[in-house]
Amino acid sequence: MLAFLAVLTVSVPSASAVDEKAAKAKANAKAKELKAEKALLKKLPPLKGALKAQIGIADQKADFFSDPRFSGLRLTIARRSVAWDSFDYDWQVKDLDDWMAAAQRAGVKPLITWARSRIDERRHIKPTALQIRDGFLKFRQRYPHVTDFVASNESNHFGEPTGRNPALAAAHYKAMRAVCPTCRIAGATLLDQPNLVSWAKAFMKAAKEKPKYWALHNYVSANRFDATRTRELLLAVKGEIWLTEVGGLVKRRTKDGPGKVKLTEGVAHAAKVTRYIFDHLVRVSPRIKRVYLYHWNAGGPLASWDSGLVGEDGRPRPAFTVFESVLKQIRSGKAPKTSTPPATGKDKAKKPVEKPASKPKPKTARDVVVGGEIPAG
Repeated sequence: MLAFLAVLTVSVPSASAVDEKAAKAKANAKAKELKAEKALLKKLPPLKGALKAQIGIADQKADFFSDPRFSGLRLTIARRSVAWDSFDYDWQVKDLDDWMAAAQRAGVKPLITWARSRIDERRHIKPTALQIRDGFLKFRQRYPHVTDFVASNESNHFGEPTGRNPALAAAHYKAMRAVCPTCRIAGATLLDQPNLVSWAKAFMKAAKEKPKYWALHNYVSANRFDATRTRELLLAVKGEIWLTEVGGLVKRRTKDGPGKVKLTEGVAHAAKVTRYIFDHLVRVSPRIKRVYLYHWNAGGPLASWDSGLVGEDGRPRPAFTVFESVLKQIRSGKAPKTSTPPATGKDKAKKPVEKPASKPKPKTARDVVVGGEIPAG
């Protein structure tokens, strides 16, 4: 028995041996990560120097165009979505007329994303290519000065008409291209979710062409400080990438469920995300040509998603201060101090200095076009 115990004692590795083995494994993992990062940077070189992408606001509401703080930022582009059946409803045409007129008065160029119906009982209707064509023709006749479009909104989301049908999204894109060959039309809007690349490849196969422009809503990438899926799309497709919605999450008011993506919330978090977007996320590739922050101001206490730069009380949030600082830096022609984002793993973002958020005052809820897991604006 004593001999058996002695053998057991001898066979147990020493603490130093265990530590040495762990250190070696860690070093190997680090070397592997550096090798992967080097290979990725070769395939997808990041932006060097000052940011040159166009920057604007995405918001369904028109009131921000007349906000002096918006005018002070000197932004020249804005984005909103338009339902494919908008012209069947006078109130939607009026809403669209107001938004377009406000954009023109502000000297702002619109980008329009074609989207699902705003009517509850029609939200999941899958419009045919002919229906998309007819609605697009009416839009072009009414607003001939608008030439920048995205053919479908959050196209790979299963709650959208095209989510499980990339071929339908491709048919919508081709129908719009046939109506206006000279317009800049992005093939689809991709959410940074697991089916991002497979959906985009299925779309291109059905379309039998590779669009020159793609739209991306990378809320998850931004709010988790992880550009992995943004890079995956850049590697999978050619052409320009437009970030047509991105922003720091302040509050999400949707029911918890098994498929709900967990994201950090709060005004301090949103400010940190805003800094990360421009110092890191947008810089992963010079092919990212446009960035539209969603959105200008909070939609009210009943809105399912809030990433507004301005709070319900009408006061600018810390993210607004960061955004102002970012624009000033960009216009000076200077790159951020950390101008090369990591190629792999989660990026590190420095938390900006923030002022305490003011207590919001009660306010009547506004009609907002948002819903589901992420904003469907």
